Amino acid sequence: MKKILFIVCTHGNELAGLHLFLTHPYGRVKNTEWEVLIGNPEAMTLNQRFLETDLNRSFYANWATSYEEKRAQVLKKRFKEYDVVYDIHTTRAIKSQSLDDCMFINTIDANVITACSYVPAKHIIWDSDARYNKQYLTGHHPVGVTLEYQKSDDYFEDVNRIMSDFYNIVSAHKSDVFPKFLYKADRPVTQSEQLKYKFDFSDFHPLSEQDKKILKLKKQEEYVPVFVNSKEVDQEFYCFLNKKIKLVV
Repeated sequence: MKKILFIVCTHGNELAGLHLFLTHPYGRVKNTEWEVLIGNPEAMTLNQRFLETDLNRSFYANWATSYEEKRAQVLKKRFKEYDVVYDIHTTRAIKSQSLDDCMFINTIDANVITACSYVPAKHIIWDSDARYNKQYLTGHHPVGVTLEYQKSDDYFEDVNRIMSDFYNIVSAHKSDVFPKFLYKADRPVTQSEQLKYKFDFSDFHPLSEQDKKILKLKKQEEYVPVFVNSKEVDQEFYCFLNKKIKLVV
C-alpha cells in the first residue's frame, strides 16, 4: 500500500490548503493511505508566514535554534514513514487572469515524474542545485513534490483546485493535461535589474530575444519567469528564470 503525506500551511498565511487538513486529515482508499499535517501550526494560528525563520528555508539547519528549524527536524523524522510527500503552497500575490499552477521537484526519476502525473499543472520546475534545494521541505524526501497554486481572487476556487488534485493523487488518477513542460531552475532576476532595464515579465511567458540578450542568456534556449513570492517577501529578487529542457509525456 502506498503511503502519502500532504503538508499544508508550511507558510502560515497560505490557508487554502487548511481545508484539506480539516476535512481529510487521514484516510485510506484501495491501495493508498494518506495523512495531512500542518507544517507551521504556530504561524498558521497568527496568519503570518513564519514566527522566527521561514520554515521552507529551514530544513538544511544542522543546529536547530529557531522554532521553524526545530519544527523542520520533527517533520523530517515523519518523512521516513511515507512513500511520497506533497507540500502545498499558494503564491502571495493574487492573480486575476491566467492561473499557471506549477510543481517544484528536487530530483528527476520515474517515481517523481509519476507523482507529478496526477496533477494537471503543466509546468514542472527542477531545482537542480542540491546544495540550494536542501533548504526546502521536499528536498528531504526521495519523492517530494511542491505544489504551487497561483492565488486567485476567489478563495473557494483555490480550495477546489487543491481538493481536486488531492482526490486525483490518492486515487492514482492521472491527469489528462499533457504534455507537461520540464524546466531547470537557472537564475534569478534581481529587483535592481528590473529597475534598470524596466522588465515587465509574466509567469511562464517566454522571454523575448531582446530580454535574453540583456540578461546574457543563450539565444537558442527558452526561458520563462516565475513569480512565487511578492516583493515584500523577496526584497532582492524580482523573479526567477527557468530554462525549458524537455517535454514530459
